[in-house]
Amino acid sequence: MNRKEFIKVMGAAAGAAAFGNIGCAGEETKKMSKSIIIYFSHTGENYSVGVITVGNTAKVAKEIAAQTGAETWEIKEKNPYPEKYTPCIEVAKKEMQAKARPEFVGEVPDLSAYDTIYLGYPNWWADAPMVVYSFLDKAKIDGKKILPFCPDSARRRASWRWRIRRRRWSSRGLRSTDTSRRTSRNR
Repeated sequence: MNRKEFIKVMGAAAGAAAFGNIGCAGEETKKMSKSIIIYFSHTGENYSVGVITVGNTAKVAKEIAAQTGAETWEIKEKNPYPEKYTPCIEVAKKEMQAKARPEFVGEVPDLSAYDTIYLGYPNWWADAPMVVYSFLDKAKIDGKKILPFCPDSARRRASWRWRIRRRRWSSRGLRSTDTSRRTSRNR
């Protein structure tokens, strides 16, 4: 990562921290943090940069964790999405049209100790991947502050916030963090 990209990622993480229930990322703040970062990230062929081994959402999630001291938990699909770009988005589109809930690996973590959940996901067809909804259907997020982040445009994040409210998940403080595509771009 070159200096310019590092500065962009750090700026995004600082913006994410500003939206949370934390202050500066000092040792005391890290210990007192009641936040967790839950994210889904895809590797393989990426639309604009070729093949990547660390997904854009994972990069941002790890940077937010470094800045906030929050724990991370990655949503991993039980049946992995194709690594090639076109087959992957075709599967994603079919899942979205069918309102599918693909299985994920492992059990939902106990979220009772957390006030704030940073929720990261890539933009697939102007929405979160359906495996993220599978997680949300099983997670106990009532009363939690959800801070979604998506390494893509704010307009698309806004449509997701509308969807989560419509699904009647009783969360509060739905605000998206500023993680623009340029911030996390794998180059």
